[in-house]
Amino acid sequence: MSVGPNSTWATNIGAAVVLVTNPDWIDGDDPAQYTVDGTLGAGKVHGTLTQYKVVKDTLVILAPKNLSFEEAASMVACGGTAMHALEGGLGRGSLQGKTVLAMGTGGLAAALGAHVIATSSSPTKLEVAKRLGATHLINYTTTPNWAEEVLRLTDGKGVDLVADVGGAGTLLQSLEAVRVGGTVSMIGFLTVSEKVDIVPGLVFGAKTLKGIRGNSKAMLERAIALIERNDLHPVISVYEWDEVKKAFGDLRRGNSVGKLVIKV
Repeated sequence: MSVGPNSTWATNIGAAVVLVTNPDWIDGDDPAQYTVDGTLGAGKVHGTLTQYKVVKDTLVILAPKNLSFEEAASMVACGGTAMHALEGGLGRGSLQGKTVLAMGTGGLAAALGAHVIATSSSPTKLEVAKRLGATHLINYTTTPNWAEEVLRLTDGKGVDLVADVGGAGTLLQSLEAVRVGGTVSMIGFLTVSEKVDIVPGLVFGAKTLKGIRGNSKAMLERAIALIERNDLHPVISVYEWDEVKKAFGDLRRGNSVGKLVIKV
């Protein structure tokens, strides 16, 4: 890393850093500050698959000291987004006494003290979730009515928060699995779009469905601090510079566990 005149990073030349992909949302809780057209790699904006890039001082954060360059790169989007999902549904700070259903690993929730139930169709991914702190594991292929299992594990109460990445195909079960007054943080939509009636579940359960629109720089900073403090390590698959086409092919096919990183 090199810096221009009057840069605030002049004393940190050589330090490992990560980039803030959402330059318009620095802090605060207003997701309207996030703009797709300004986000690196979104819309028509170029991403970071490049050997050299010029960015503003404000769009750089010190990387977690416990992670490799490749591991740190994988946390730029998912770390901040996961923090947004947790804070948006449960507030900031300790999650002691809270239960979170994660469609994935749930490492940040566990690090904040939450009781984590993880779902996946892959035994390998579930083992990763267990290693990152999940207490209960549910394979939704062998347990298609996984919301019933969540209710059984929580003595019929349901979880405080569901981090839903599936979308229409998982939303009804997410609403069933969350407690009365709880929140479903909608992070993605990986399933096929379909019509679902969510009104009864929301109204009679006094439940909240919250869309997670990007993340702020401050959220990413809090995620990075938590990752470093608890020595969390993301699961990644690393590709060399000349394997770019293979990396994108594997991404489309969903062959890999964790994040795909192209080494520059």
